[in-house]
Amino acid sequence: MVVGCTPQTDISNVNNTSDIYTAFTQAAQVFARLDLGLSQQPIVDLHNIQQDGDIRSAIVDVETQITNANAKNIALNWLERNKSYLEQWQIDNIQAWISQLDTDPTATIKWTYKLMSASVEEALAGNFTVWYWTSVNKVPIGYIEHWKPVVYTHTNGFNPYDIIYRQLFELVRYKT
Repeated sequence: MVVGCTPQTDISNVNNTSDIYTAFTQAAQVFARLDLGLSQQPIVDLHNIQQDGDIRSAIVDVETQITNANAKNIALNWLERNKSYLEQWQIDNIQAWISQLDTDPTATIKWTYKLMSASVEEALAGNFTVWYWTSVNKVPIGYIEHWKPVVYTHTNGFNPYDIIYRQLFELVRYKT
């Protein structure tokens, strides 16, 4: 999925902090939707935008709901992308787990990104680097170029849905 947006912002008025705030917020929403593979808009809480030379950065808290239906969709998508690499017993394990997922009440998941842009003009043009940001881990997770997000492959449990991926990895690890 590629999401494209054209900013309707006049960059000649770079002192307008609401334009920059809007650009960072929009970037976080576009990236989070692709990162999670969800159709709904996540809730984004943008903290103050910092400036270090020309570079602008902001810490962004993101929140969304997940249900077992979302977990099932994530697992089905992962299985479809990786089926050619798996043996039949691995596919069977994953399909059995997927069939057990029920739609329980939704749960709220939260995570934090750090978005950085090389300048105000770059931010308004939709160009950012995105980091998964915690007090323990600061990991590059992707970038946005002209409002088109690119998410790096998730490894080492840095995805907010890591429990789902851990379950999938365990299902393909041991033959039952």
